[in-house]
Amino acid sequence: MTTNHTSSPTAVLREEHQLILKVAHRLEGMLAADNEGAPLDYDTVGRCITFFRLFADACHHGKEEDLLFPGMEAQGLSRDTGPIAVMLYEHDQGRAFVSAMAASLEGARSGDDQAGADLRTAAAEFIPLIVAHIGKEDNVLFNMADGMIVGVDCEKLCAGYEEACSRRFEGRTKDDLEHLAEEIRERRRSAKATASTLLWTPSLARMCWMWLRTVAWERKSRSAISAPSRPSVRS
Repeated sequence: MTTNHTSSPTAVLREEHQLILKVAHRLEGMLAADNEGAPLDYDTVGRCITFFRLFADACHHGKEEDLLFPGMEAQGLSRDTGPIAVMLYEHDQGRAFVSAMAASLEGARSGDDQAGADLRTAAAEFIPLIVAHIGKEDNVLFNMADGMIVGVDCEKLCAGYEEACSRRFEGRTKDDLEHLAEEIRERRRSAKATASTLLWTPSLARMCWMWLRTVAWERKSRSAISAPSRPSVRS
């Protein structure tokens, strides 16, 4: 899946979004089947958690937070107010939900009812968050970045992406994590998805843009979330 993108500051990130959405929708389908009485596949849920921690957060959000957002800051966009602040806040929310899923997985697998409820609640909160978050980035923030970061600045940013993608994330390469996503999708591929999918429509895009313009950009509630840090990365 990995492609060498050198002409756009967001192409590789948009590509990664599509894989994240596929895994999120797979988890959504498992939750829907569970609600209808099918046993939850905890092994696949565990693989989803690993993918979200290491690919979506350490690899993908790491490039946004360490490379793209600073590049936009250099062009005059604030990190503490505005759309970047909102995206950072949502990254923290996502980390908290994924951390809660990871913390409750083994208890749920062993039959602990409370752990099972906690796992399902965190997963049900995470899925719409990440889907809507990706929609905001793809349709608003990334379009801004494409117009702001051009020429030599874009080349430097893309070189940074390549270096980041060559790292290991808790011992796994980006290719390993892409293969993990395919593994997740292959498991029970024949089962028909029953969950509804949030579709990104023009009207939703307009609503998002209005929200980005009118929301109180200051991260007032950011300090209220005790979010874990990104997973470790090794070169």
